[in-house]
Amino acid sequence: MDSFDFYVKAYKDANWRAFMKNVKPSGVKVKGIPQDIVDAVNHVLGRGGEEWLKRPLTNQFDGKTAKEVLEMRNGEKALKAVIMRLH
Repeated sequence: MDSFDFYVKAYKDANWRAFMKNVKPSGVKVKGIPQDIVDAVNHVLGRGGEEWLKRPLTNQFDGKTAKEVLEMRNGEKALKAVIMRLH
């Protein structure tokens, strides 16, 4: 199983909903990225966390950016699972 599949299997909607209860709107927009993901990344990494979404994610997704991961089948689940593990 590669890391992408690991994160897809690890993702649970209930965990994301619970995680998001502590996340406040960041006021930051990133084209092509759902707002809840932008807000969550800024919550975990602090202001400017959206830069994480733009860079290659080599440890988790073989150098794909968040936008590229989101274009994959189940990519949103995998990305959300990674974000919940960032802190």
